[in-house]
Amino acid sequence: MIALLPAIILTVGCTAQAPELVGSSTVKAAFIDFVGSVEGVKSVRTRNWLSGFLEPGTMVVFDVTLGDESDSAEVDSTARLITEWVRTRVDPKADVTVYVTLFTAGNAVSLTADDASNWARIQIVDRAVASSAVDHAWLRAPWLEDPRNSDNGTNLQLVSSLPAEGFTSTAFAASMEAYQAFLPPESSFVTVIDSDLASYSSGFETKYRSLTSFVSEPPSDATLQCVDQVAVDPGVMGYDFAPASEFWSSTVDLQAADSELSKARLSCLNDIQKVEFTLDGK
Repeated sequence: MIALLPAIILTVGCTAQAPELVGSSTVKAAFIDFVGSVEGVKSVRTRNWLSGFLEPGTMVVFDVTLGDESDSAEVDSTARLITEWVRTRVDPKADVTVYVTLFTAGNAVSLTADDASNWARIQIVDRAVASSAVDHAWLRAPWLEDPRNSDNGTNLQLVSSLPAEGFTSTAFAASMEAYQAFLPPESSFVTVIDSDLASYSSGFETKYRSLTSFVSEPPSDATLQCVDQVAVDPGVMGYDFAPASEFWSSTVDLQAADSELSKARLSCLNDIQKVEFTLDGK
């Protein structure tokens, strides 16, 4: 595999020998100890820990980093070891959810508890970054704990970053093709950004450039051509463009000095979706 940052949403539900089970107070230390012994793992850290009366009782978010040279088979092997540990070691009565993100060479994958689904997700990222139009990719679940992040690959999001001077349309097409090659499109998204994956959160940051669409409803060629015009406009500081959405307007952030010129140049957006132009993100 070329480079991967995986993530795994694992909601526990299997039993194991009673002495081996871990609960909310011991899962963090036990997991870190286990992962530290796995070949190829360079580091592990706890990114978040939530514990209380609300569901889930305890949620732990781990970032596991593999060597940059790790290929797809090695990432899959590590993912299987981790999912097996969670299935067999976490007490099913403890109300604990473990969320693991595997990192390697600048890419990422959000994993579920199903090995076959994880392998499909790994292959999607591998295929996406094989294209010269894509710099890095991250197959992730949009919300932790979301039951819609099912093992059959629905309600996921493939986020791809552009290489320097890259075009949104070609990166989007490569990302869409990679996703469709391995998983069904239902309720899943493809997003292309021109910022670092580590800085991406929701896609609503007009400081950067973001194009999002449902996999099942890809934008037209005219839409992609228009987005490319936005990308090369010198008066555009950033945009959040979601042509497949009915629930929000696209936003184009303009520099004040060039705002009117850019609005005229980007008139193609008017035929696609309601667009709001802002100055300096305001």
